[in-house]
Amino acid sequence: MKRIITLLLILLTTFSHNLFGQEFSFTMTFHDSMGNSDTIIFGYDISATDSVDADFGEINIISNKIDSLFEVRITDEWIAKRVDINLEGNYHLKKQIIRKNCNSWPTAIGIDIKCKNWPVTAKWDNTIFNDTCNDGSLITSIPPGGWWDIGCPSDLIVKPLIETNQVTFSENFDDFFSLNEHYNYVNKDNDTISMFWAAITYHDILHSGEPPDDAINNTFDEIKIYPNPANTFLYLKGLNYKHINNISLFDISGEKRFITIKDELINIENLEKGIYLLKINYLYDRTITRKIIKY
Repeated sequence: MKRIITLLLILLTTFSHNLFGQEFSFTMTFHDSMGNSDTIIFGYDISATDSVDADFGEINIISNKIDSLFEVRITDEWIAKRVDINLEGNYHLKKQIIRKNCNSWPTAIGIDIKCKNWPVTAKWDNTIFNDTCNDGSLITSIPPGGWWDIGCPSDLIVKPLIETNQVTFSENFDDFFSLNEHYNYVNKDNDTISMFWAAITYHDILHSGEPPDDAINNTFDEIKIYPNPANTFLYLKGLNYKHINNISLFDISGEKRFITIKDELINIENLEKGIYLLKINYLYDRTITRKIIKY
């Protein structure tokens, strides 16, 4: 009898490992300013997909109404909203194990947060990110595809998980961006949802080395953009082109707009009236963003 029970336990353990085990996973816990909390789990495995994998214990709760005070979900809503703001995603999860894919551009994992009492603090164990497949893992409020070329309403920006074990951040919504399918949306229950993203990835996604000195940092406050508002031309003073990767302009929807730049002169004559974001991307992941008004 004992042999039978032992055999059953071995089989059950093996089955459970095959069903719910994964090569790498970690828990991220979120707290709002009133002490409400929620937890989600990320990870990767060579046999996983980037959708819903029941074999890894992933359960689609998209039909469940989101908590009115505070809840965090892993979703693909951001993909649907980019096609049409009225489209809905295919899954809402508390756990997602994606396919392992080292040394290439990472799979973006959407994190949707419904919160009545901001800010939110996220916590995790940063000691586990010591592998070449995960030492560049991050959480960010900048939409994928714009990594790291556009601005965002939240003050989270991007946080490498290996550097710390927590971060406190604001919602991905403000008066400038307002309701915007790149950063937030209103669901069918009229809840405003802020969208964030995580990635389990390697170091080079975020870092290409260290700056040789403080020259880049010291230029940030020296940059002057005038006149602003402007109608035809913007003048940029204080740029150190030796350290610049690119200069880009985006409208408030996050769409990149064509501009011509010659020396310190930017031609905006062909742009429509409105508010734009000028993004100056330096080497070594240094970026500044300036609000531009075309009249």
